[in-house]
Amino acid sequence: MNFSDPAASRNVAKVWWHRGASQILDIPTELRFERNLWGTGVFCGPGEAPVVIDSGNLFVTPAPGAVTVDGDLADWDLSCTYGPLSVDPALREQNNIAWTLMHDAQALYVAAVFKSAQPFANDGGVNNVWWLGDSIEVRLAADPRNQGGDIRRNMDILTFALWHNPTEGKDYLALQRSFSFQISDIGAATIRSKAVPGGRAFEARIPWAVVQSGSFPRAGDSIAITLAGIWKNGLRAYGMGSISSFRGMNDWGQAHFLAAKPTTVYVALRQPEADAAAAAPVKYRVAVEVPEKGLLSAGVYRADGTLLRTLFAGRPAEAGKAELGWDGNGDDGQAAPAGKYEIRALVNAGLHARYVTSATSPGKPPHDSENPRGGWGGVWDNVQDIAAGATGIYPLWGVEEGDGLLIHADEDGNLLWRQHAPLAQPGRQIGVACNGKYVYVLADAGDKAGGKAGLWRVSCKDGGYVPIPHEGSDPLAFSLEGIVKPAPVEGQPAATARPAATSLAADAGTLYVSAWYRNQVVCFDAETCRPTKTFDVREPMGLCLDGADGLLVISGVQVVRLDLGTGACTPVVSEGLVAPFDLAADPDGTLLVTDRGAAQQVKRFDRKGALKGRFGKPGGRDNNGKFEVDRLRSPAGIAVAASGKVFYTEDAEPKIFVRLGADLTYEKLWCGPWYLSGEVCIDPARPEDLYSKGGAAFIRHKLDYAAKTSRPDALWTDFALPGDAGEQWWVTYGRWFPRVVHHEGVTYLFCGGSVVSLFRLDGDRMTLVASIGVDRVKNQWAGRWVFNDLNDNGRADEGERTVTAQDPREPDAFLPSYWGGSIDERDLTVYLLDGRGVAAWALTPSFVAKGVPKYTFDNVRRIPLAAARKPGQPSNLSSIWHAPDGGVFGNADANGSDPRGIGHSSHLSDVFVYRLDRDGKLLWRAGRKASGIAKNGEFYGRACGLGGPIAGQYFDFVDENGQDKVYSFDGLFVGNLLEDSAVATPSENTLRVEHFNSIVYQNANDRKWYFVAGAGGYASLWEIAGLDKITRFQAAVEVP
Repeated sequence: MNFSDPAASRNVAKVWWHRGASQILDIPTELRFERNLWGTGVFCGPGEAPVVIDSGNLFVTPAPGAVTVDGDLADWDLSCTYGPLSVDPALREQNNIAWTLMHDAQALYVAAVFKSAQPFANDGGVNNVWWLGDSIEVRLAADPRNQGGDIRRNMDILTFALWHNPTEGKDYLALQRSFSFQISDIGAATIRSKAVPGGRAFEARIPWAVVQSGSFPRAGDSIAITLAGIWKNGLRAYGMGSISSFRGMNDWGQAHFLAAKPTTVYVALRQPEADAAAAAPVKYRVAVEVPEKGLLSAGVYRADGTLLRTLFAGRPAEAGKAELGWDGNGDDGQAAPAGKYEIRALVNAGLHARYVTSATSPGKPPHDSENPRGGWGGVWDNVQDIAAGATGIYPLWGVEEGDGLLIHADEDGNLLWRQHAPLAQPGRQIGVACNGKYVYVLADAGDKAGGKAGLWRVSCKDGGYVPIPHEGSDPLAFSLEGIVKPAPVEGQPAATARPAATSLAADAGTLYVSAWYRNQVVCFDAETCRPTKTFDVREPMGLCLDGADGLLVISGVQVVRLDLGTGACTPVVSEGLVAPFDLAADPDGTLLVTDRGAAQQVKRFDRKGALKGRFGKPGGRDNNGKFEVDRLRSPAGIAVAASGKVFYTEDAEPKIFVRLGADLTYEKLWCGPWYLSGEVCIDPARPEDLYSKGGAAFIRHKLDYAAKTSRPDALWTDFALPGDAGEQWWVTYGRWFPRVVHHEGVTYLFCGGSVVSLFRLDGDRMTLVASIGVDRVKNQWAGRWVFNDLNDNGRADEGERTVTAQDPREPDAFLPSYWGGSIDERDLTVYLLDGRGVAAWALTPSFVAKGVPKYTFDNVRRIPLAAARKPGQPSNLSSIWHAPDGGVFGNADANGSDPRGIGHSSHLSDVFVYRLDRDGKLLWRAGRKASGIAKNGEFYGRACGLGGPIAGQYFDFVDENGQDKVYSFDGLFVGNLLEDSAVATPSENTLRVEHFNSIVYQNANDRKWYFVAGAGGYASLWEIAGLDKITRFQAAVEVP
């Protein structure tokens, strides 16, 4: 737009370019535009044509000549450098990053000067796991003619990552395509880095040949782009993007390709704030006596007790006389009307969290720690297989998220190393074998790999990847030749869920693989992994070496010995097996077999096939009640360690592998880990009972506080299905923020989510007694429903589910909230948050009988939530918790494109907490988004959950980035319970990102207050100590 044209500037349209959907959307006039939705005004002299680098625009200059990629930027045009950016003013000098981009007809050039206070420590390599930290990320839509479309199919949306591995002394450059993040050949790209004062300089040349369409940007073009610098401790600095840049392109900026070096460059980047804006002149002063040194918070309250203005939150203060100043305005900036007001203050002289114990993780320690041995295992699947070698065992989980699904431990479970599944081997990891030099892992990617059987290997010594020679761009993207799951044939029954390869074994020279669909065992060279020979074996499953010259193979329901010279199969075990799955052999030739079906046992046979022993009661367990280790469920992998001890795994909850003595007597069990963020609670009346929603089961764990250990005690997987059984399990029953409550002598477990459910606990029995949700046929939400188990038989019978038709477009409709709601222990009133944030719905039950509540939408009280939002701000109301007066505590955030902030705060414009009374009147609103490292009273990101009330005076609000923030019931900041994981060394007092919720409870034994929280692979408990160190005082002030 030419603003020199009066007609053109008279009416400026307000639009938002939604790049991911390739459409223009109208924006409400009250919406506060931020970051790249705003431009930058620059006043220029006559004839001046500057470029303006701001938080939404960078400029790509033409390369000044031949560029040597050596990490030295002396031959670069650095006139349009973007940065330096940092994550916090306190870290600006030692942790910052600056990017520069250039172009010519052949390539894109990317450079970054990356400063870090700590030595570079990214040990990612051929696995392309650059997000381990100390890395640079550039994402761009490389084709100027295709800047969005189907972002999961647009193969010219490119993610480049650059990092330096100091252990190897090598630089790496990785490429992924589209928002399905397909690993791709980087072609003739080159990268070099070199040390510079305080960090490293990176330089890369990326040929335009990587753009598949052939259409790459030239001078005059602009393309979408986002940038990130990632430090090892998890801090990230974003340029034109946020942590959500991997989900979509809505907050990306623009890279403008120039034809010539600009004459004038303006830089107007938004940086993290050092402090809040300067306060207005003080009009009213109140003298107070601070009783103890601590954190001082104060606010101004109206005569009706509602908060008018937060003066400060958690300001360090010394004991003695102090002065509280007020400028006479409310939090909205408006002058307070004449009248009498009260200044309330509190000082926190010692509130803190005292670590008690952790549970559900087999790590040592069982929580995050600077020592990486504190976390291990795959949180998203069971223990699929196990192998053994001279130095210990190699358990394998099916799927992981972050902690490494293949581990090497000694026979007592002490971790020696761990390794991640390669990105190039997606899907489930299903088998493991060791030959003393390598550990081989069998992968089942299913349709993602065309039904092929994937294989990768690591060194036995240290777990380092050892790529298998093959053609292709990714050194770890290897598939076993000729082993493929048959493609489905139209009109014929689909193939079973069995993978292409079912098991593997290895010796010094050969890798042996069961190819079930081919009815063969296929041999591969142990070094090259190329096929060497095949043997016909009917329906081969588990296999192992027999210690002589043969291979033992499960074939159907028997075990055969395969002569590797002649190929002859001789039956060894012909009787005593029901559904054998895997097997192992002692050095003396004794066989160990995991047997499923009606057996569910580990069985021992001698060399001649005679049954000599078994572990496990016939039939196993049904996972609906007491957990007993000698009742197995889906026994899977089995191995014999060097000591002769036997290890087996189960492909079932509760994710165990077990050590048995040589005589099959039970010795030890390892359990977990699970993804437990927002999914654990403690029974206050029985604090040794910890409940979790892990995987496909609710699990009760017994805690031993003295030994700081836990063990599975009971688990439940099968309940009535009141909703659509086709939904995901956690949608059907709810998964978030479980809480044990006691009402009139009955114990219940409440669990939230898109569906909220109430279960009754009777010893080792768990029964679904009520559930509330909304039918989601094609996301139309046309009917809200309530299920009540009126006849108390644990089933969904006719007439127990009632549906109320609704038009989801109407304001009185109920749409479910992702995070669920809360329950009032006093009368079992369930509070639900409408997914649009219109109202909170309170449903109070009647009772058919003791322990049999009946909920109905005919008996609902609606609490309007409009007052919780800040005027003019389209806030997202995330979660609610019932207040003693029938109102609600809540938290909220506002979407925006403010790049400042750590974690999810990088794509939010605000975060706050609030309290409403039972009529929806705002009692107080407090807090704000942290633009850097959080200060007292600031939140990092989405406040997903609410921990609950503490001692009837305080409330625990949860910050997703690993913080629990305590406020008084009237809205004054008290303190933080956990250390800030963004800057603190990992320990028992930190939680990793995705801390969705805590649950506060009062221990019935010692009457002290505690909270429990789940993290990526474990749950921890803390005492809330120092409540007696909080002092309150107040003073009056009058506005004339």
